[in-house]
Amino acid sequence: MDSSADAVYLYDAGSAKHEGNNHGWFSVIYTIHERIQLLHKKSFDDLGTVTIHLYNATAAEKEKLENMQAATYNLEDGKVVETKVDKSSIFQDKDGDYQVIKFTFPQLKEGSIIEYTYTTNSPFYRYIPSWTFQGRYPELWSQFSIEEPEFFDFVTLKQGYL
Repeated sequence: MDSSADAVYLYDAGSAKHEGNNHGWFSVIYTIHERIQLLHKKSFDDLGTVTIHLYNATAAEKEKLENMQAATYNLEDGKVVETKVDKSSIFQDKDGDYQVIKFTFPQLKEGSIIEYTYTTNSPFYRYIPSWTFQGRYPELWSQFSIEEPEFFDFVTLKQGYL
């Protein structure tokens, strides 16, 4: 691990699967789970606030956020203290055809671990979210899995030298 890093992803996992929906076709269920240790205050601006964009084409065709949970973990007097993100501190806004959901983690300190998970339900079955296995901060564990119906054909575009 890079000793000069301001933060490190301890766990970064995503999954996408197609499930039948009430409209006679498929929806994409996309789940994210991230656990990040904030080593220096420099990382607070980048990682202390999470922004989720949900596409809303029409009232009938829009992505939905489900099962969101988020918390900050700090070590105080030898004990792990969990501070959950309060539902009242989750903000929603609109940006064109997108609903933007934002929340900021409470009680951030150097050494804090932040963790969040959420699921989006999208009626746009052709759209599979992209995934980056290594980004600005080092990632100790990164995985992405996808389940698709046998009769779907997708083109896989690999980038990088591995």
